[in-house]
Amino acid sequence: MIPESSLTVKIKSNTKCSICTCGKSKSMPYCDNEHRQ
Repeated sequence: MIPESSLTVKIKSNTKCSICTCGKSKSMPYCDNEHRQ
C-alpha cells in the first residue's frame, strides 16, 4: 500500500540512496541517520 502523501524521487543510476521512513530526517525524503540520535 502506498500512502496518499507519497512522492516521486529521481536518483542517478548506480547511486545508493536511503529513503527516510521514520520522519526525523532533516533532508527529507532522504535518510540522514537522524533516527540514531
